[in-house]
Amino acid sequence: MQTETILRRGLLALVLIGTAGLAVELVLLEHTESTLQWIPLAGLVFALVCGIWVLVRPARRSLQWFRTAMIAFVVLGVLGIYLHLRGNASFELEIDSSTTGTALLLA
Repeated sequence: MQTETILRRGLLALVLIGTAGLAVELVLLEHTESTLQWIPLAGLVFALVCGIWVLVRPARRSLQWFRTAMIAFVVLGVLGIYLHLRGNASFELEIDSSTTGTALLLA
């Protein structure tokens, strides 16, 4: 087997292990209370399915879907950062309604 093939399979295995681990972590943390909290789980399942498809049948089509899943990770990551910042800000405002600006973001 070529070095490039071994490297690609190794990286794919790392992505699959990390994705599965994160999915398990979110389930154990009960990250399922609202519809918005199901979005990352759906993205992780989508990526797992695409990754396994690439592992079993590495073809142009499966790789395109896997790339789509990786782009979705970036988009969902940005969405997750926004939603967590919004949630943290509203929590801080409940504690101290006079907090504003940078202090609110850093709290």
